[in-house]
Amino acid sequence: MVPQYIFLVVTMGAMSGQALGQGKELLKQRELRLSYGAQVALPDNSIVFPSPQARQEKLLRNAPAELGLIARNIKNKYDNYQHLDRGFLWKYGGTAAGMWVLDKIKQFGKLSCADDKCVGCGICAEVCPAGNITMAAGKPAFGSECVHCFGCAHWCPQNAISLGRLKPDQKTRYKHPEITSAELAVQKERKDEI
Repeated sequence: MVPQYIFLVVTMGAMSGQALGQGKELLKQRELRLSYGAQVALPDNSIVFPSPQARQEKLLRNAPAELGLIARNIKNKYDNYQHLDRGFLWKYGGTAAGMWVLDKIKQFGKLSCADDKCVGCGICAEVCPAGNITMAAGKPAFGSECVHCFGCAHWCPQNAISLGRLKPDQKTRYKHPEITSAELAVQKERKDEI
């Protein structure tokens, strides 16, 4: 049997996460081998570590060239298996420690909406990929299934949503210049249909 060529391409923001290493480990559990992995740096949507606008623009300009190189590597079946392990910090508590700080200190899972700012547009509910936000009496109601994507806070036109102690503002919010909230809502509908 000819070995499969399996590749994984992920995005990253301010820092490299552990998706490639996790992918390698998941495939290994299924007795498969991740042949090639690559990550593309894109603007970070993190309210905790926002990217300056000049950096955001540069990352978006550079992405097509990076993706072109990745596509050529995949076409040529380039193999970088040895370089896809998770780093020590990620493997031994990086995510858990970071989430603990965000959860316990910043209380960022406790979503809230400033009633005096909210106009009841429902965009937060439309863009939430987890279906964690519903509209009740013209205001958002937050469930307990938040996946911490920050979408509600980034897309709220009134800047009314807070993530625990994190209060997003114009400097910390990010929206891709070529994506609309309506497109995100359509993606969510497609996901719900699957």
